[in-house]
Parts: sequence; structure tokens; C-alpha cells
Amino acid sequence: MSNLSSHEEIKKQQRETWNKFSPGWKKWETQNDAFTSKVSKAIIDAVELSGNDHVLDIASGTGEPALVYGLRRKRIPSLQLSWM
Repeated sequence: MSNLSSHEEIKKQQRETWNKFSPGWKKWETQNDAFTSKVSKAIIDAVELSGNDHVLDIASGTGEPALVYGLRRKRIPSLQLSWM
């Protein structure tokens, strides 16, 4: 198997796994968001981002901390392998 095929297979497996478990994430979304938004705020405060800084959230998952940062800066690109 070539590296590209291996890479594509890993992506496929990860997407299938995350999609399989996403209903569980949806069930606890409100409670999870309440907790993770506090942690995200603390992380963003600690790194002291300026108005000129650019942030890319890779493997966004539930969207934290991109959502908290996005509320402050109005826009943040993020990438996610599977849909929740």
C-alpha cells in the first residue's frame, strides 16, 4: 500500500468512526458546550492574541475554541474531517 492510499484509508476510517459516535456528542452538546466554552475562554485569554493574529482551528470537533475566538474576532477558519 502506498503512503497516499494509507493516508486516504486512515482518513476514511477516522471519518467513519467520528460519524458513528456523533449522536452521542449531540446528546450531550449543551452540557459539553457549557464546559468547553469556559476552557476555551481561558486558553484564548492565556495566549493573548492580538487583533492582527490569524488562527486556524484544525480538527475542530465541536468547534471549541474556534467558536469562542470567533465571537471576539468575528471570523475564524476551521477544518473538520467528519460532520456532526
